[in-house]
Amino acid sequence: MTIKEISELIGISKVSLYALLKKPEYSSHISKSDGITVVDSTGVALIRAYYANEKEIAFKDVFKDELCGLQPINNDIIGFLQEQLKEKDNQINALLTIVKSEQQLKAMPLLVNPEDKIKKGGFFRRLFAGRKDMQNE
Repeated sequence: MTIKEISELIGISKVSLYALLKKPEYSSHISKSDGITVVDSTGVALIRAYYANEKEIAFKDVFKDELCGLQPINNDIIGFLQEQLKEKDNQINALLTIVKSEQQLKAMPLLVNPEDKIKKGGFFRRLFAGRKDMQNE
């Protein structure tokens, strides 16, 4: 794989990747083809493992203090969130029954004859029509 392909795959910059490849343990996995640096499959696996470990360590360092402080609060928060979920479920069920009833109302046939509206016409027709049209109705 080329440096560009590896950097896009892992989500790092090409500069960072070149800096890593300068280390001696990676030199045997690198070759140049037509001026393009290519890394073999074993080298790609080593690079992926290196960045996976680095990201995991960085994540643990960033959230180490925060995770320790949250443990005692978790039970209270979990209970509160469970109550909220039950309440939201009830709200969703109420809204679903409203939607179903509206769909049933829309499915019912109309009691008004639609031809009556066509004969009378709309508001503007009646407004601007003149007396002849009004007398015919």
